[in-house]
Amino acid sequence: MNLASTAILGGLSTGVRILAGLAINKIQAVYLGPVGLAVVGQFGGFVAATSGLASLGLPPAITRLVAQHRDANTFAPALATALCMMLGGFLVVSLAIVLSAGALADSLLGSRAFQWAFWLAVPTVLAIAVNNIVTAVLTGQKRVWAITGLGIGSTVFTLALALPLTIANGVEGALTAACLAPIAIAGLVAWYFLSGQPPGVRLHGSKPSARSLRPFLPYSVMAVTAAIAGPVSYLFVRDYIAKTVSWQGAGYWQAMIRTSEIYLTVITSSLSLYFLPRFAELSVKSELRREIWLAYRFVVPVAAAFGVLIYALRDWWIQVVFSKSFAPMADLVPLQLLGDCIKVSAWVLGNFMLAKGLMWSYVSTEIVFSALFPALSILFIDIYGLIGVTYAYTLNYLAYLLTLSFIVRRAITE
Repeated sequence: MNLASTAILGGLSTGVRILAGLAINKIQAVYLGPVGLAVVGQFGGFVAATSGLASLGLPPAITRLVAQHRDANTFAPALATALCMMLGGFLVVSLAIVLSAGALADSLLGSRAFQWAFWLAVPTVLAIAVNNIVTAVLTGQKRVWAITGLGIGSTVFTLALALPLTIANGVEGALTAACLAPIAIAGLVAWYFLSGQPPGVRLHGSKPSARSLRPFLPYSVMAVTAAIAGPVSYLFVRDYIAKTVSWQGAGYWQAMIRTSEIYLTVITSSLSLYFLPRFAELSVKSELRREIWLAYRFVVPVAAAFGVLIYALRDWWIQVVFSKSFAPMADLVPLQLLGDCIKVSAWVLGNFMLAKGLMWSYVSTEIVFSALFPALSILFIDIYGLIGVTYAYTLNYLAYLLTLSFIVRRAITE
């Protein structure tokens, strides 16, 4: 499939997900308020980080492997090895969660009363890891129709669980829905595989092997770093805001993050289906430069247009998507949107580095800038208050973009 058709189908799934996300967002804003939204955001960040750790960063490596080797006999043994690696990672992560649930609840959510949510998160982490690996296989095969169908089905499950549970049980219901939705989605994925799909993937008789580990190692290191560093960075900043400003302030920033996620997902979810496998399969530098330029022709204008629209309608947006109690977050909008535009520009280059296995460059930049964001946040929050977090966000992504530009320019011109 070409970029246009991939973007259309990816956009369809993403559009449905965004509409569902807006509905969930509204219900949570009304029934939970800023404090509850901050708690749910903290828990979501934890689940994202542990899921990335449990999957050992394998999905991008699987996408690259499948994109380069369309023959099932070539990649099936490696896929079996990846699944065994993921199971091992999950067992370690799940044990750590169970043993530290009380401390995690107290530290991240402010009360040991929420430790049950961390116990419930254990099967959720496994479900998310499996779902991500399945999606990676389909992305490598460029089966956009299948990804679109599974994406829409997943959204329906999430919406059906989140709305009634949040309305009936408040924060506890929202946390329960966050855990149960990925498990329900894993059931949908299992049905898809048991029905004989996707074509060309048959694991029966495939055995894991030490030889199959080698292609995964650099990508595993890169993706684990990205999966952990980013969410942990946000967990730290959200916790710092809660302790030095207020939990309400953390809720306002979480609402701003939700806003960014809503419209950036339109861009990244649909285009990643095309660019990650495309970067992986190309080796001629002139073609790579052309694809990067093509990405920017799509990404930057769309991100800028969304940003201008949200800024112009920010007061209306906050009341419709959240509630009047979130009105103070309007001060965070301008610089956050500017940072989003810079962030999505860096996302293109990050995908290139991930697809090409530029391990040390990728890992070092992820670690450095994931550490720099909390450091800048502490500095600017102490000086300017809550709005300082948007100064840190924008400045950090600007430095990140400039650094990636230098690295990628060298990679495609040498």
